[in-house]
This record gives sequence, structure tokens and C-alpha cells, in this order.
Amino acid sequence: MARFKHLEIYQQTYKLNREIFRIKQKLPKTLKFDLGEFVFRSSLRMIRGIVIANGTKDKSKVLQQIALVLCATNSFPFCIRSIGPKIAS
Repeated sequence: MARFKHLEIYQQTYKLNREIFRIKQKLPKTLKFDLGEFVFRSSLRMIRGIVIANGTKDKSKVLQQIALVLCATNSFPFCIRSIGPKIAS
């Protein structure tokens, strides 16, 4: 089993996830279960992607796939330009 808890990217993403959860709890009911849950699940996908990538040889390929999934679901719309691979129009 690959170890991942020592990775800086894992630690920072985990902190982000905890902060998102904390903020989600303070949202009004109308947003908590829609927007809050959506953002929280997306941050969990990032953590899972880091763990999966750490256990593979070609980490960049796995991370690009995770970025594409996050972008395709509009979890993080900014990632299309900043993380995702260039897609020909």
C-alpha cells in the first residue's frame, strides 16, 4: 500500500477539505445541501485522485484524468484553463 499522508499536496488538500466542510456547516439550509455538498464532494475527489496518483507510476496521467473529471462536472470551472490539458476546438 502506497503511503500518501506525508505528501505536502495531500496535507494541503486535506486542510482545504476540512475548511470546506466547516464553511458548509455554516451555510443556510437552502445552500448547504446543494452547493455545499457539491463543493465538498469535489474536494473529496481531489483527495482520492492524489491517493490514486501516488500509487501509480505515471502520476501526471492520473492527475490529468482527475482534473478532466472535475472540469467536466464543472466542480471547479477555473481548472479548464489552469490544470486541464489543452483541447483542440
